[in-house]
Amino acid sequence: MTAQSRPRNELWSEIEGIVSLRKFVDLLTGKTISEEAIGDCLCSLFGECGYRTATRVTRAKLIEDLQRERRTAISVLKNLRHPLQPDVDLLIEDSRRHLWGNELKLIRWANERLKPVVPKDRLYDGLGQALAIATFGVDYACLWHVFVHPIAAYRKLGARDQAHAEQIDDGRAEFVASYTGINSGILERFRLPIGYIAFLVAADKTARSISIEPLLPWREPTRLEPTPTGDHVRSLLQKALDSSSAIGRGK
Repeated sequence: MTAQSRPRNELWSEIEGIVSLRKFVDLLTGKTISEEAIGDCLCSLFGECGYRTATRVTRAKLIEDLQRERRTAISVLKNLRHPLQPDVDLLIEDSRRHLWGNELKLIRWANERLKPVVPKDRLYDGLGQALAIATFGVDYACLWHVFVHPIAAYRKLGARDQAHAEQIDDGRAEFVASYTGINSGILERFRLPIGYIAFLVAADKTARSISIEPLLPWREPTRLEPTPTGDHVRSLLQKALDSSSAIGRGK
């Protein structure tokens, strides 16, 4: 999983812009915030920009065509020499036909209370998956951390003790800053080719409104070198994009 020199890619600029788009907020408004909802909204926005996209690319989807040829899942995986894990939450093909494999990971606090400053999700959640996706024959791999702010719990606590609510919120903000800083630092320190994107989603069900705040530092990915195993998996990813595009045209 070595990396080549880092060329500037127009899709990275699109990522930076799309997260700040009002339309991204509009697409999420009224939805339950989940990895699936985030992936579907991003898929729609990148599709509108002219990129081919697919969401929730699972192992079952990748080997579906091969199994139609009466090959068993075990024989397919044996020939590929790859377990096809994890799922690719968001797959994008840019204008140069470069493939971007994206791991989306939501970080939540308990919605009923704001007692814990540090959520149950672990510091390294998503990083291993993003590294594994880098073996899929993609050109770029990215990790997205989406922090979901529990506004309802904050408002409820603030009604009883505003000072305590602000203290908890300050602690949470410091945790988010350290979380993103450490993850970005790990990637830099070990010269890993993974891109890193982080933002905060504040969902207010009472007002049915959502705000999105990009969190720094973001990190642009480095292009990955091809490998024989990766090339085989890549061909399956391209078929998944073909299928997704065909479904989109049929709507």
